[in-house]
Amino acid sequence: MGWISRIGPSVAAGSAALVPSWLRALAPPPAARSEAEPALLLAYATQTGVAEYHARDTAARLQRMGVAVRLVEFDVLSIELLASVPRMLLVVSTTYDGEAPDTADAFCDTCMHEPAPLEGLRYGLLSLGDSCYRQFCAFGRRLHAWLQASGAQASFAPVEVDDEDAAAIQEWHRQVSAWIGSLAGGVTRGNG
Repeated sequence: MGWISRIGPSVAAGSAALVPSWLRALAPPPAARSEAEPALLLAYATQTGVAEYHARDTAARLQRMGVAVRLVEFDVLSIELLASVPRMLLVVSTTYDGEAPDTADAFCDTCMHEPAPLEGLRYGLLSLGDSCYRQFCAFGRRLHAWLQASGAQASFAPVEVDDEDAAAIQEWHRQVSAWIGSLAGGVTRGNG
């Protein structure tokens, strides 16, 4: 997945008003893009931008490994989307005393009130928090519990990060790399 996919479908499809012809020629034709749908969904919920930073860093690392990634904010998630993907990574922060970030409010209100049919979903979770709050990583823990109750399977134990702990972030990248490596190419360029 290259930079063209990150500039948006209407631009990548060749919006003449926005993209010079030499750049449009670099974009794959629409049929080629639909055959290579991203194999990994990476969603983030952030209040201050830290979770977004780590999600973007993770996406960039995966893309360098040849993994097709679709990076989205949490507010676009739905039960239908989660049920339609076989694998995903979630990078979430907890605000104040255990609250979800504002970008996850709609998802929490509409989706997390009861378990959903997500038996086919495998996921990894990075939960960011600050242990000076009583409810350290509470949103990540609630999300993990809901995913488990919904039949989704964690591909590795959730990684909790206390106030940007570098060792925990390294553990996240190690776990993600090991998981992707165990799939033996199954997530590169839109494969299963």
